[in-house]
Amino acid sequence: MPVKAARTARKTARSTPAALRFRPLGLTLAILATALGYGLIPMLPVLLVLWTALTGREIGLEMANTPLNWLGVLLGVAVLVACVFAWWGRPRGVRRALLILVWLSTAFMLYRVGLALTSAPSLGQVGGSLSSGMAVLLCQGPVLVFVPLYVTWYLNRAPARAFYGHGGGNPDRT
Repeated sequence: MPVKAARTARKTARSTPAALRFRPLGLTLAILATALGYGLIPMLPVLLVLWTALTGREIGLEMANTPLNWLGVLLGVAVLVACVFAWWGRPRGVRRALLILVWLSTAFMLYRVGLALTSAPSLGQVGGSLSSGMAVLLCQGPVLVFVPLYVTWYLNRAPARAFYGHGGGNPDRT
């Protein structure tokens, strides 16, 4: 009889539909904001290089082809890959990986803002309305403060932890 009960249990388990996982709206916003702000925006130098290559122009390559820009691009690619896995919800450690990448990207962007504020302006920046440091801080400051705080806050809340299988979720999920 135990063999028959085991077969019946297996049949029942296969015939019941798997429970759909619910991705909370706040988690969706956190992932999309991270993908846009920390994944796509650092890739703008690559788009500039591609645009100049496609149009046959040589303008702008000296500004885009710097080691700091390419490091930002690599970090942006890593963030986009983490965002895809975070959207999918697998593997379980993607929540922590996304948090680490967001804070690494934030530190990198703050370093670049600090570098821009302390360096002497180039010929193209002299006399421009955006050459003051206050304009840079007014534009990028709130984003560099509020996006990582929101992402950290929401990814550590119970609905996000349940989506990724940490606490409150289905314990037998793999």
